[in-house]
Order: sequence, then structure tokens, then C-alpha cells
Amino acid sequence: MDKRTRIPPFMRHYLEQAVLDDGLSTPNFVCPPTRWGTVSSHTGRDMALSETALGSFVKGSSGLMTDTVFLDGRSGRSTTEFTTASHVPMRCPLYYFEVDIDAPGNADTRAVVGFAYQHASASNDESYHETSIRRVLSTNPCGDGDVIGCGVCPDENVVLFTKNGKFIGRRLVDLQHADLLRPLLIITASGTSNSLRVRTRANFGQSSFAFDVCAWSAPLWQARRDRFRHSAARLPLEVLATIATFAAEDIVIAAQKAAAAGSASLLRHQLASCHRLSSVCRTWRTIFRTPLPTALFLLHPAHLERFRVPSSCSKKGPCARTFETVYIGTDAADAATQTERPPAVEVVLASGLLRRLPGVRKIVWDDLCQPRAVPPRVRAALPSLLRASLGGLTELRIRNRTLRSFDELMRMLAAFDKLQVLHLENLQCASRATQGKHKTFRGSSSLQELHVQGCVFSLDQVSALLQINLRGNVSTNSTQKLSDCQDERCTIDASDASTAVAVAEALLGSYYRTDVEHFCRDISLSAKLIEEDSGNLKWDLSLQDRAPASWPTKNQKREVLHLSILFAARDSAPANAHAVAVDLYNCYKPRPVTHWPAFDAVLSRLDDLVAALPHCAEFSLRVRDYPTWDEPWLPALSDVMETLRERVRVRMPQSAAKEVVRVEHLGVLGSGRRAEGCRQSVRT
Repeated sequence: MDKRTRIPPFMRHYLEQAVLDDGLSTPNFVCPPTRWGTVSSHTGRDMALSETALGSFVKGSSGLMTDTVFLDGRSGRSTTEFTTASHVPMRCPLYYFEVDIDAPGNADTRAVVGFAYQHASASNDESYHETSIRRVLSTNPCGDGDVIGCGVCPDENVVLFTKNGKFIGRRLVDLQHADLLRPLLIITASGTSNSLRVRTRANFGQSSFAFDVCAWSAPLWQARRDRFRHSAARLPLEVLATIATFAAEDIVIAAQKAAAAGSASLLRHQLASCHRLSSVCRTWRTIFRTPLPTALFLLHPAHLERFRVPSSCSKKGPCARTFETVYIGTDAADAATQTERPPAVEVVLASGLLRRLPGVRKIVWDDLCQPRAVPPRVRAALPSLLRASLGGLTELRIRNRTLRSFDELMRMLAAFDKLQVLHLENLQCASRATQGKHKTFRGSSSLQELHVQGCVFSLDQVSALLQINLRGNVSTNSTQKLSDCQDERCTIDASDASTAVAVAEALLGSYYRTDVEHFCRDISLSAKLIEEDSGNLKWDLSLQDRAPASWPTKNQKREVLHLSILFAARDSAPANAHAVAVDLYNCYKPRPVTHWPAFDAVLSRLDDLVAALPHCAEFSLRVRDYPTWDEPWLPALSDVMETLRERVRVRMPQSAAKEVVRVEHLGVLGSGRRAEGCRQSVRT
């Protein structure tokens, strides 16, 4: 095939970037064949594709060759095999062709469409076994006029099949030598009374395919481009220059041959190709010098003023999908060298920049250096700006933000419908001593994890944050997938969530009111489905505080309380759980759990929880105390256990009739010594 042969326009949708530039001449190894290369009869003799061997071939108006063969099935089975002269090009992530067969309706004919190796005979099962490829009977019958397509994806070891432009299935095969595969067509006739004339037409790209190859090959091309860009970006510029030199040598040699032959048009074509090759190399060198951006930093006002989204990047283009994370403000690393105030997030949102970047999934919002002041009207419009600009946001981190009120934070959280992870760090808002209930806002319906660090919130403010999380949909981590049967059973009932919130409020209230010098600064809450098979629901609440300076420890951030509530439910409602487990870990608290003033309120809440469970549902309470190193105030372990059992009997009267309550004290773990835990079960 002549090197000047170009890829047809209708084939560029899946062979578009097989060469460096559209204007370059297409090499032979990416040019698809125009017809079958060889044909073999049932006797096994290979004959060159000619008018005598095939009977006749006619080129139609669509550019397809119609081949006619005669099959004689009177003496048994007559088989004819068609293969191409060229192999599957490894440069293409998808190689595809289509065939249609016209045979008499009363004849017993069978057809095999697929790929085979060069020395494999499709009529021999042993040969197929040796090449690790077997024939598979299709459950989709075909008749006259049906167009059967077959494609191979070497990157994914997949062979796909289509019928009349519709995808009918695919199979995973072991393509150890995919570069040796060739398209194959087998026609077999048996039990006929006379010779049959069968017409077949193969479309390797001479005409438009019935199947939408563009939609199928687009993700394959994108994955290959990403791998190529990632690998090529690490190559030195000298290597790229060497590659360009060797590529240009072929064009120069072809130009010399054209000049010697006296072909002026061919010479001009080769010289133009050489010029295009040099421009392509310069473009790729510029691209490789800068890595693929995934994060956008808006740390200075100049960044916002200079950055412009190219007009050629539409919302579905590759440029708009590159930025996944946006950093707004100044972090601690750049705070010392900051000479100019960063742009306010209201200004960034009002500029409309993020609206043209639909691929943004994570926002890190840091106001360590106070940004420029914004008018009150613009600040009040922040929730609406967030909703309009960041509709697809899944993770939000807010650091060092000064809020005028807690309601401002709640309004911002209500602006996101797809938010999954929320981090709040070092926020300042109303004093934690503020009393009164706050307004109820519509929380995020998909929030999975809530983390609060270094924020001083009042008890009702923490309760409001917990309810936003617990009333959302329970889902797994991003690496896990829910089964189809669990898609409708992920919603937590508000009444069940309020029970868990009430227990958390009692524990938080006990911690706030008993130790004035210690106040909770770090909160971590997550609600998720932990078991895909059983559908168990679990809430984890972790409270952390900074250890006093007198403690001989390097880690100043210690967990002071950990609450875990597990609902083992057979259906969609946690209230119908057959087992509920509550784990309470009192870490570095200067008194046992049984000596907390608000511990009775905790047991009362748990009693209401057990009373709402079905009959014979099991409930277990496990408590573990951690002393503050070697404090002498810790009472004897037996006294703690006895007090715990007595409190359960007195404060949980509704659970006494069910006889399903188990109480365990897991022991005490100190510094340098360990007291064995007293594991006892108490049936009330």
C-alpha cells in the first residue's frame, strides 16, 4: 500500500491519533486492509486472492468488495477460510471489522467470525487449543442481511462482537501475541444437494461501520494517551530529539527517491510532511516540559488575575477535566513569606473561574492570612455562590476561617448535595458558652465523614453537626461498591439517628461539665456501612483533646473518648436490629466512666434504645478505662465493675424484661503496667 494513502475521514474517530499529525502520510502499519488477503479451501491448499480462486469479486458503490465462493457439500463438509494479509496493528487500542454473508436459506451453512494466528487453522480444534483460542457458539442467530462485527482490544485482552450495529457480548482471552492476530472468516456448508454460491462483504473501514466505534474506543484512547503522556514526560529532551531525528530520516529518504524519480508532486508532499513533523515535535517538547496539572493554586491575587481557562477547552474537553483540587488562600508553609493578602473565596467564586472547571472535586480553603475584605452583601451571597460553582464537590476542607455565627457554617454546608467528606480545622465562631437552639438547615444527603479539629463549639453546635452527618445516606468507602440489593437500604431513619445523637450529647455534656480546664477541640465522626453482606450500620465518634504540658508524652493530641454504636439489622431499618453493640472507651480521663456525673443520663438513653429494639434483640455495652499514667485516684477494678453492674440494673429498667443486656469491662491499660480486664456478663 502506498504511503500516501490516508485514513478515511470516517475512520479517524477510532484511529485518529495513530500518527503524530493529521497531515502526515499514514504509515502502512496503521492502514487497514481493503479486502481479504488469502482464502483457503477445505483441502487446506492456500491460494492467492484472485478472480479465479474466488469465482468473482465486484466493487460496489460503497467501496466494499463483494466476494463470491462456491461450496460443494455433497460429499461431506466444505469449508472456506478468509484471512487478511496484514496483522492487527498494536498501535490501535481497538481493531474492528464487519462482515455480512448472503447464502441460500435452505442450506446448512455456518459462519465463524473472529481473529486467528497466522499458522492456526480455524477448522481444527487442536490448532485452536494450541494457540489458546477456542470457538464459542453464539446464542444470537444471524441470517441473510445481518452485519456481524468483531473487534479486539489488546490492552484489555478483550474480543467484542456486534450484530447490526448493536453490542452483543465480549470475552476475555489470553492475547499473548496480539500482534500476530489476523481477521478471520470461515464459511462451512454440509449436506447440500448441489454447489452453493455464497457472497460475502468485508468492511475494514472502506465505509462507515454500523457499530458506533467512537463511543466504544474513546475511553481506551484516553487511557492510552494518559499512560503515554505520563511515560513520555519523564524522558529527557535529548531522547525526544533523537526520536524526532529517526522519524524524519524516513521522510527524507522518501523525498530523495521522489526527486530521483522526477515526481514533483510526491516531492512537495514529502517536504510538507517533514515540516509538519518538526512542528509536532516542538509542540510535544513543550507539553512534556510541563506535567499534567491536577491542582490549581490560588494563593495570591495575581494567580486569579493571570489564570484564564483557554477558550478551546469546553466543559467536556480534556483541559476542563485536568483540575481536580483547588487551593484557595495561604497555607502555613507560605504564611511567613506572604507579602500580599490572598484573594477571598467570595471573590474567587464571583469571578466565575470555577464554573468553567467542572472536574473540581476537592476544595482546600485556608484563611490563615486574612484575605482582603469583601462587602457584606457579597459575603451574604456565599452559599448561593457555592451552590452555583461547586455542584459536584465531594470533599471540602475549611481552615482558619473566622465565622460571624454558627448559622453561617450551616448555610454553607446546606449548599452541597454531593459532599462526602468534610474537614473543619481551627474555625472561630460564636462562643461555646452560647445557649439556645440553632436553626434547622437541610444537610448534605451524601455526607460520609465529618472531622473537626481545633474548633471550640458549644454542645448544641456539636449536636447540630452530628445530626447533619447521621441523617445522611450511609455508604461505603470510595474503594468499595454496594451491591444492587443494598442500594435501597442505605438510608438511616431520623429517629434512629437521633438516638445515637442523644447518646453522644450525653457523653459530650459529661465531658464539658466535669472538667472546665479541658474542652473538646477535635471531633471525628463517620457513618458508614461496614459489612456489605449483612448490611450492619456503624457510627464512630472520636473526641480528641490536647494533653496537659505536665504529661510526659511526645504526642500532645490524645483521644479522650471513643464511642462506637453498631446496628446489626436484617432489613433496611436499624430500629429492627437483632443486635446492638455499644463500645465506650474512656481514654486519658481523670476519673472512671462510672464516676462521671452524667453517666446516669447515658444509661437512660441506652435504656430507651434497648426498649425500642425487637424482643430478644441482644444489646451489649463494653467499657474500657484508661488512667492518666500512674494516677493514684483510680479505684480498684472490682469496685468499678460492681458499680457498673449496679448502675445498669438501676438505670436500665426497661431492658430488664428482655434479659438480653450484656455488660463488660474490658480492663484498664496504664503506662508501664497492665491490669487484666474483668470480663463479666450481666443479665438484667
